[in-house]
Amino acid sequence: STADAGHDAAAEHYYLRGISAAHAAGDAVLAAHLVSGLAYHRAEVPRTGEKADAVLLARSALARATASDRPWLTPTVRALLHARLAWAHARSGAPDAAAEEMGRAVDEYGRRKPDDPNPSWVYWLSAEEMDIIVGRCDIATGHPDRARRRLDHALRTCDPRYAREYTPY
Repeated sequence: STADAGHDAAAEHYYLRGISAAHAAGDAVLAAHLVSGLAYHRAEVPRTGEKADAVLLARSALARATASDRPWLTPTVRALLHARLAWAHARSGAPDAAAEEMGRAVDEYGRRKPDDPNPSWVYWLSAEEMDIIVGRCDIATGHPDRARRRLDHALRTCDPRYAREYTPY
């Protein structure tokens, strides 16, 4: 993606355009997903102030989505939104808040059902991906041994068609 390629300004532009389009379409859950994606991006960008903005954006995304009555606010979607908030907290130096949100993400993911009406954009959030997200958060919050066990397992069982997990940064 544009963000993964390091084109930060372009990525932010695309996120903002997508958020506007989702709002125009009346899709609050998609808008929340895109806002939380922007939060994740800001948590990754090494600029002063971006990490605090990331927490605010991720909180806003979660609040907006949970205020929605859309059927696509499934446990998988809630897990993703909580995980992105956890990452924003982890990157902003709030390990306790990160752990709390990651616990919520894991709990929500555990509530998913095969027949949930998940939106198509959440197809990639498998159990292995969830382990990768939690493992990265473990590293960021100072738990590398726990992360190593989780990441080793996830990478051994991860679908190799998703090459992103195997790509060095």
